[in-house]
Amino acid sequence: MNRLKNNRQKTNEYDKPTLPIEKVADANIVIGQSIITVSGTQVIPLTSITVVNIGGGGEYGDVKTFKETDGFKLAGGNGSVVTVKPKGFLVDDGTGCRLLKMEDEPVNALIEKTGELVRDIANN
Repeated sequence: MNRLKNNRQKTNEYDKPTLPIEKVADANIVIGQSIITVSGTQVIPLTSITVVNIGGGGEYGDVKTFKETDGFKLAGGNGSVVTVKPKGFLVDDGTGCRLLKMEDEPVNALIEKTGELVRDIANN
């Protein structure tokens, strides 16, 4: 019974670093705090957050079902990944609301805009 208690304590130690990740998904992070300009336009930043948490463990060595030993070997680990990507802005100018989307790939957007600019210059 004492061995089971020790194993639970070890498992709880692996879980401790993952608990603060729950605080990442705060509403002020996903939907940012609004910004009000001098003209009265309200701008709210929108963000996409991805949180991935993986954990696992196992026994290794000579493990037998009914064998009581102090040398019980346990391996475990966990990992987390958090990504925060800006998605755009919700703009309220008093006459209506609109969503200004941000491109996922800024380099691709820059190349596309450069191509449009070259075409406009060539046509004029």
